[in-house]
Amino acid sequence: MAGLATLEWLLVIAAAGGFAAAMAVGFQNLIDDASYVNRDADTRLINAGVAAARISGNAAAQLIALETSDGDAERSASATAALVALERQCEALESAYADAISDAEWTWLKVPVEIPAPVQTAVPVTEPSPTTAVVVTTQSPQTPHTTPAADGEDPTHTSGRWVCQIRHRAP
Repeated sequence: MAGLATLEWLLVIAAAGGFAAAMAVGFQNLIDDASYVNRDADTRLINAGVAAARISGNAAAQLIALETSDGDAERSASATAALVALERQCEALESAYADAISDAEWTWLKVPVEIPAPVQTAVPVTEPSPTTAVVVTTQSPQTPHTTPAADGEDPTHTSGRWVCQIRHRAP
């Protein structure tokens, strides 16, 4: 009888071990499935769209920097160079996501970009008289804004904005 009790305990221990091993394999498969990143064309199209949106957002920021440079040649050149780099990044999307998109185009979209109007500021004179304060108002200069010329001339950047447009590849 003592031998049967030992055998029963061995069977219970083996069953528990088998159950634990099956659960470990099941949990590992669940973790593998959850961490799997789908690499199909839909996922790649979404990734291309996100990249194009980031490029377009950065372009809007550079347009504002260009418009608010107020004659600062270094700042203007930096913003222009950044726009050229963003154009290259946009065009590179076509080869980076060739399986998902058929075209990536750097396009001028004719929508107004709102640039805040200059704010009048009050600057007190450094040594006002005790009874009256002298206030001098200043206003930053405003530059004229035009639309892109038909002959391919670069636009003045407040009549719209540069965007990276992508077209998906037909299945």
